[in-house]
Amino acid sequence: MGPDVPREAYQLTCGETITLISADAAGLYYGVQTLAQLLYRDGAYPLGEVTDYPALPIRGFQFDLGRQIERMDYALEVCQRMSRLKANTVFLYVENGIRYESHPGFAAPGAWTMAETAEFIHRCATWHMDVIPIVPNLGHTHFIVRHPDYAHLNEGREGVRDSYGSAGNSLCPALPETRRLVEAMFAEWFAISPSPYFHISCDECHQLGLCSLCRPKYDAGGMAEVYLEHVNWAAELAVQAGKRPMLWGDQMLYWPERLPDLHSAVIIMDWEYHTRNGRSLNAFMHWRAEDTTGIFLRAGHEVVLAPYGASSHTAQFLNAYGRQPGVLGVNSTIWELSRTFFECEGTGIEFAAAGAWQGYAPDQAAFADGRAWMRFGSVGGDASALVDPCNSRHRGPVLSDLFSYITPLPKDALSRVPELARRVALTEMYAEETACDAERVRLTCETHLLTRELFSQRLREVMSQWYQALRHPQRTPPADTAARLRDLQYDLRNLRETEVALWVRYRPAEQTSSTLLAMHKLDEEIAAFLDHLAAGEPTGLERDMLVLHLTEPDPCFRRMTIKATDAEGAWQTIYQAYDGGSDPLRMKIFPLPAGLQADGTVRVTLQPHGEVGIRFLEILFADGRRAAPIAAEGEGFVRDAANVLTDDMRACWMNPDDVESTYLRHQHRPDLMGPNTLTVRMSDSPEYL
Repeated sequence: MGPDVPREAYQLTCGETITLISADAAGLYYGVQTLAQLLYRDGAYPLGEVTDYPALPIRGFQFDLGRQIERMDYALEVCQRMSRLKANTVFLYVENGIRYESHPGFAAPGAWTMAETAEFIHRCATWHMDVIPIVPNLGHTHFIVRHPDYAHLNEGREGVRDSYGSAGNSLCPALPETRRLVEAMFAEWFAISPSPYFHISCDECHQLGLCSLCRPKYDAGGMAEVYLEHVNWAAELAVQAGKRPMLWGDQMLYWPERLPDLHSAVIIMDWEYHTRNGRSLNAFMHWRAEDTTGIFLRAGHEVVLAPYGASSHTAQFLNAYGRQPGVLGVNSTIWELSRTFFECEGTGIEFAAAGAWQGYAPDQAAFADGRAWMRFGSVGGDASALVDPCNSRHRGPVLSDLFSYITPLPKDALSRVPELARRVALTEMYAEETACDAERVRLTCETHLLTRELFSQRLREVMSQWYQALRHPQRTPPADTAARLRDLQYDLRNLRETEVALWVRYRPAEQTSSTLLAMHKLDEEIAAFLDHLAAGEPTGLERDMLVLHLTEPDPCFRRMTIKATDAEGAWQTIYQAYDGGSDPLRMKIFPLPAGLQADGTVRVTLQPHGEVGIRFLEILFADGRRAAPIAAEGEGFVRDAANVLTDDMRACWMNPDDVESTYLRHQHRPDLMGPNTLTVRMSDSPEYL
């Protein structure tokens, strides 16, 4: 090969003999992987010569130890598998998943020690896999500041809350002890990590400027001033250690005009989870469709693309930016227990690795076919169909999983139980015929579909049937509802046992106890509810309730507050939530304050991320009465069809029994991104019911 050959390049010649040459060990390794793929189907290989090299130097995926801590042997298995697809980087997102020798107190149960992590890095290097740690040191440091020994470092220690209502998610950058802590954590990584890169994190720092020490600087130059001083200091630590610092790009999108003030060595990781017409769509640009990668590149910073793990999302950004100068690579991000299990996004991260090698998205059908040969020994992509549903079922409102939050799931989830059984049976058949790893396919299918679709589906069924029983007790007697739910509970318990066994098998022992406790707690809550419902009360209610049904789940808004007037006309807060990911249910049932009048007023205030609508609002009284909206006024809410808000609430609100009705929606407009309040007068008069 010539003197100007790129790193990791190889030349493979297939004739009467097979010749593989490369200028470096990594190139030889990747050439062997290509040869193995050529031989995989039937042992034959095509004749010819190929010179191959990567389009992007960083071809990575993310392993999240911050939300669940995987066993190291499993993590190594994933890294080896990904290296066969020519991925060369694993981004290790850590939070409290690492036990620091200098600060062991905030480590989670089962956290990897630094010695174990050093061994992990060494093992990955044998597959030419670089390990780049992502170390939170400003935002996402709740695991530090909520520990009693470090609470004094909390930016929200004086009780002032950020726009999400939180006061416990960020270190205070003005305190010298914060810098000493960050330096100590970084130093332990510098000692074991040979990577030329180091990720300083610093994303979603919503609390900067809250404390009295940071406030003067905030008042003088805004949050950008507070942020940049800390980030540039942290970046310089990495530079002094001989590494290029990486930084999540979201915060700088608040102040793109300050990008020239960012440390020149910083590589920006542009995380992009929403798109509109092929452009990034995110809250930091007020949900405008912007070329965020272009913003960073034009400011002179190199970029690593960070799409979410779904293959279709990765394809958009690879095709748009994969061969642009200044784009160094891809991190296919996975946020375990916040969005999905790692194994559930296998197709997406493998697709990203293949695309990063060539600089554009592979043909998805051809990729699925090739993946089936490599993973399951199946011809024609049949085995790929065993796992692909795991990567396509959960687009839309499903953003979290049972063990972190209670998640609503598609209504037809239970109908897929027979399909799941059929797929598992097919997996066993393929295993017998081709000796593929049946347990791995089982883990992928069962963990994802059972946990995300079947076990969590229980709450959705309870909420739906409970509400129908409350609205129509004569049509759906509560006792009958309880009986159906008990049957559902029995079926799901049997399925859950399989999931528990898989979870225990593949997770550290320290994590299984909290997981099983969460399952047991939900079982107790459901059982208590069923007992209450089976008692046959007229409504099943012990107090008056407000029912609010949104068109989108909570992640569509940053803040929601619901207030109602009591008998004296005073406002009482019914519900308040910040950062909607905490409660992704669309239907919400809230207990009302004592003394609420039937002809009272309800005020709903939303600070949305994008469009969100209200399908209907209703009050269910414990004595069996109901109250419905009769009039409303507010800013930011419009008729979905006519784009106007009128006093005729009956035309604006969706009838819960008629899914085709129109409904009120918050229209997506940048000028309406502040809190939008809808004040609704309620009445229990029959003419409005």
